[in-house]
Amino acid sequence: MQLDAPDNHAGAAEAHGDAHALLPPVDVLENGLIALIAPTEGSSLVHCEGARRKLQDSLLAAAVAWVELIAFMGETFFAMILSLVCRSCAAAAIQVVLSTSTTSSVCESLWDATFVCLYVLRRSASNFHQPSLRAWIRRLGLYPFSLSSLAIAWIVYQVVGFLAVWSYQRHTNEWIWSWGNYYSVDGTSATHELQRSHILEILVLSPIKEELVFRGVAFHVLSNRVPNHPKAAALCVSIVFGCTHLVNLMHAKFSVLYVAIQTCLGVQIGFFYGLQYLHTGSLFQVIVLHIVNNLLSSFTSTQMDITASALLQFLLWHSVVLYGLLIRWSMAQLCAKAARPGSAFKRD
Repeated sequence: MQLDAPDNHAGAAEAHGDAHALLPPVDVLENGLIALIAPTEGSSLVHCEGARRKLQDSLLAAAVAWVELIAFMGETFFAMILSLVCRSCAAAAIQVVLSTSTTSSVCESLWDATFVCLYVLRRSASNFHQPSLRAWIRRLGLYPFSLSSLAIAWIVYQVVGFLAVWSYQRHTNEWIWSWGNYYSVDGTSATHELQRSHILEILVLSPIKEELVFRGVAFHVLSNRVPNHPKAAALCVSIVFGCTHLVNLMHAKFSVLYVAIQTCLGVQIGFFYGLQYLHTGSLFQVIVLHIVNNLLSSFTSTQMDITASALLQFLLWHSVVLYGLLIRWSMAQLCAKAARPGSAFKRD
């Protein structure tokens, strides 16, 4: 799908069906931090005569973009806390009225994910002066549902490779994968009860939330200030995305080595997702890629000792090399797009 460049009316651009050019949906109005500290009267547009020029494509604009990104991440964390408070109050009220507890871990996970996603969507739509929430959803690429040929080929390759490695382990009876993450919340000692909410979170809800927050809104927060450097914005977002995995060091179920690998691969894989988002304009596609990645990697122990298994070492380096090639391929796709006559896509 393609996102049109903004016209002279804020939020007027809509998503369309052609996947040939993606411009970062830069708001024609001043917004974010600058609009907060120095608001303009009415709804003057940047292209109107006498209107204030929007702060973009300068060192100051880049600095402001990072401040706005940090503020956005902080507000997202606030939304998570607010969701927890609302859920706890609702559960307490239900318990008082019905004299029983009706909460379940699955319902709690669904509530938290829905609350955070709707909060982020509504706040970002307002920040970028979108005419409606539906228009913003289409502009982000959450709809329509579509996958590129590269995404389909990569998913098929991952699934076939997973089955091949599983067959090899079954044949040799040397297992590096386990069901521990599905039967144990802490990932250390498996229980006999399937952790449904944990599975739902890591396989579906987390990919949706993370892609919406990072490849969706955070990318647009940066590209809003540096529209001529979309690939640099995608790289910066992927670095932030990877570094968020460092919070897992606070949990005993994750080994230091696992978190280090998770962080580095998070940066690399996140950059690939960002480039594909630039190329296709489909946030739905990167969500699907993220879900498949989480599914196939969920059989790896969070306490893994990579030095103890040659197969595990091979799979790690195999992933690093392949994602490197995918990044190179995606960069070539974007360069070819920028070279097309009449293309408004920016090189950086």
